[in-house]
Amino acid sequence: MIDEVYTATVHELVENFRSGLIAMLPIADRAMLNSRDVNPHDDWEQLAESIFDVFVRGSVRLDRVSLANRDQFPLPRYDFDLDSYSALSWIGCGSGPSSDLAFVRLLSHAEPFDTVQRVEVDPVTLEAGQRRTFPWASVSFVLVRRSPVGTAVAQHIDAIA
Repeated sequence: MIDEVYTATVHELVENFRSGLIAMLPIADRAMLNSRDVNPHDDWEQLAESIFDVFVRGSVRLDRVSLANRDQFPLPRYDFDLDSYSALSWIGCGSGPSSDLAFVRLLSHAEPFDTVQRVEVDPVTLEAGQRRTFPWASVSFVLVRRSPVGTAVAQHIDAIA
């Protein structure tokens, strides 16, 4: 049996996640799952994390490099504010291939999910620093693969389907 391979940029993975959130908005609105303010409904948060797990975390987990490196640290959960990234890989986001800014969540300002919240990760201590928001259109995404032996930045994945 020949494995099928899903090749995508990390940016495309996050775009797919964002598209999934946008597609779910009318359904969530009908079910009265508030997603549009500072305190979203718990079920909306669970739904958003599930969509992230399918479109981002699952693809990273099945990536050929991830499968070959069993010691690779996992991605953090979506929409969690952490104190440290010392035992994690993360989705890096910036205006270029940046590894010191970790993706935390998508926010809605003028349009649904048009803003990216990211946190600075100290390159030495791996402690979380200041959180900042940036327009979706100005951000690109990479995978910061971390393991006990080092760190590597990837712009695409080859996931075994």
